[in-house]
Amino acid sequence: MAFHRLPWRDFDAFARMTGDRAMVRRLRGAERSRRKLLLYALIEDAAKAPEHLGPLPSIETVWELLARVEEASPVAFDRLLDHPYTGAWAGYTTRLLRNGLDGVGPLWIHLGHVHAIAAAAAIRAAKAAILAANEEDMRAAENLMIKDLSLAGAGLPVGGIATSTGPGTFPTKIGCDQTSCYLPGAAPVGIPLPNNHLYWLIPGAGKGPTINAVSGPTDVVTVVYADTSFPLSVYDVTLNGAAATSAWANGVMSP
Repeated sequence: MAFHRLPWRDFDAFARMTGDRAMVRRLRGAERSRRKLLLYALIEDAAKAPEHLGPLPSIETVWELLARVEEASPVAFDRLLDHPYTGAWAGYTTRLLRNGLDGVGPLWIHLGHVHAIAAAAAIRAAKAAILAANEEDMRAAENLMIKDLSLAGAGLPVGGIATSTGPGTFPTKIGCDQTSCYLPGAAPVGIPLPNNHLYWLIPGAGKGPTINAVSGPTDVVTVVYADTSFPLSVYDVTLNGAAATSAWANGVMSP
């Protein structure tokens, strides 16, 4: 990591709004190094307290992925560091972790954003290495994934949504529709929700389809947020079991 030295003339020029590009580059370089130190400190703190990670994969895998991305594509790595939300999130989550607080959701959800950052950085690094003919498709997929990750939890209550439990109920799963399951493995049976809760961000390390037999199963992530424009009216509601007498749809109870 570079050692930064800012001359007094930079501060004077900044105060007078007369700085040049060289001054901006020096300021951005110093801020980037500060965020990198903050990010690595957060990962180190999380590694010392793995009980706070909940269902998330090991934090060491994030460290290794970020290190590979920085080596393969420093531009992609720096672009994620430069994002305004990265610094705000890292500072906020570090305070939560060191004080043992949950914040607006379970602590592991806040820590889980480092996995999302590593994944986004890896996507950007991979995009830099693909052929120009595929670049547009990759950019569209990347933007869609980043948008979904950034919307995690929007419109949902703190702590996620509890699912039904107890006698006569069936476990709620992800990776399934009304007729079939598609994850995980060759004989998919669905992925049970952790702690019977539909959390904002649910990682699934090694639970995705196998694209390359040598590499093994891919990873999946389930992002949950409220979509007020989703056309629920085109779907039918089916009640399971003869004992069910009513259901709620569009805010109206039907017998």
